Amino acid sequence: MKTSIYYICLLFFLGTASFSQAQAGEKAVSLFPLVKGNYWIYKGKIKWTPEGAGQKVKSKSLTWQMNTHDVMESAKYRIALVTGFPNDVAWYEEGMTPQYSLVVQDDKCIYWNGYENRDNAMEAAKAIEADNQSSMSDLKCIIEFPLTKGKKYGVSDESRPDTMYAWYLKKINKVRLKVKGYKSQGPATRFRLIYRTNPDHIIMEFVPGLGITRYIYEHHGTVAFEDLHLVEYDRKR
Repeated sequence: MKTSIYYICLLFFLGTASFSQAQAGEKAVSLFPLVKGNYWIYKGKIKWTPEGAGQKVKSKSLTWQMNTHDVMESAKYRIALVTGFPNDVAWYEEGMTPQYSLVVQDDKCIYWNGYENRDNAMEAAKAIEADNQSSMSDLKCIIEFPLTKGKKYGVSDESRPDTMYAWYLKKINKVRLKVKGYKSQGPATRFRLIYRTNPDHIIMEFVPGLGITRYIYEHHGTVAFEDLHLVEYDRKR
């Protein structure tokens, strides 16, 4: 009898654990739908300064695509291997191709980091999946939950009383998005996040359930600029 009760309790525990992990995975997907095969297409203006003395600033319209290639799950994290994260074109060079990045999610944050190649990105992804916490040190929390107006996080200079050198949630508003492939029941909630330093700044707009809908980078010295808007989205599930 005691043995039967033990196995019943064990099965209940395993079932509950599996359900909790499934809920965590579903929550992550609902915030930023990083599913293998999903893609986001952005369009906008970029400016850059070619290498070499006396080079003139160039500008053009750009179409840029972010793709989700692989997704891994652990007890703590949802780990996505992507190419074309919008920050890739912050320092654009003619003919450049999308770079490899990891976008990692847990209950608290969406983290990001870029890598030199696929092998390096996958090595980091597998280490995170194996719960090697040192591998998370390279990633930056770019979106921290809960999203509340005036929130400051990711502070790199604790001595500053202002919102410089930290992510700052500047604005929350309702918008009707015109994004091909995105179906909404009504106005979407859009969060505007800003990261400012002396040499540069990033402005990022995020819509839960869709992802990054606008990404601006501007360097305050040598010209390097992008302003990309999401125009198309494809969800595989």
